Amino acid sequence: MESIISLKWAHIQNCYLCKQVSDNLICETCENALPFLKTTLEETVPSSLVRSASAENLLTLPNVSKALGNITFNRLICPMLYRWPIDFMIKQFKFSRSDYLTQSLCKYLLHDLELQLNDTTRPDIIIPVPIHIKRYGTRRFNQATLIAEHLSHGLAIPLNTHFCKRQQFAFAQSQLGGDKRRKNLKRAFSAEPMLGIKRVAIVDDVITTGATVEALSRAIKHRNPHINIDVWTLAISDKNLGLD
Repeated sequence: MESIISLKWAHIQNCYLCKQVSDNLICETCENALPFLKTTLEETVPSSLVRSASAENLLTLPNVSKALGNITFNRLICPMLYRWPIDFMIKQFKFSRSDYLTQSLCKYLLHDLELQLNDTTRPDIIIPVPIHIKRYGTRRFNQATLIAEHLSHGLAIPLNTHFCKRQQFAFAQSQLGGDKRRKNLKRAFSAEPMLGIKRVAIVDDVITTGATVEALSRAIKHRNPHINIDVWTLAISDKNLGLD
């Protein structure tokens, strides 16, 4: 497999995962072992569904739509399962702001988007899931914005961080189940009218229950019922594919 990641280490000459000598951030052996979603789908669902869903829209898979429940967004694009080592890499990136991890993780999502987007499906703007100012004050960055900036640059699609706001501080989501997350996020986001916008892409780092992206999607739809909404994420949990 030709390595998607071609980033060269400036000072460190070892694979980030196995620590063996490598000119790339992730060596070819480790990259071949990554939990690519398409590979997993090819092993578990009919090939006709894989062709229609793997990169184009995961919502066409019945298990995904069922797991996410009553959603308001229209399309979901994701390249990876939230398994080792992607879960480890995302956590490292999320809590320590690693620029080289941002670039490497985004490469996979960007690769899928470049293959799938066309004049009909291309969003007008990219919107990262916003964080509350209190959390920003502690963390000093928003991981969704870092991902969105990379995708915006790679796809030449404008980034917008003004239309949507996190208006309510919520407790940390990582230890909560789906129902508690949805309750935690009730009225968490606000959105402005988006005149002239027909399609937007919400960007987040990972989908576990889908509660966060759905809460933001509902806020956008409340003010802009005409808008089509994509969700782009680096990884999705097994339970949303019926694999757990």
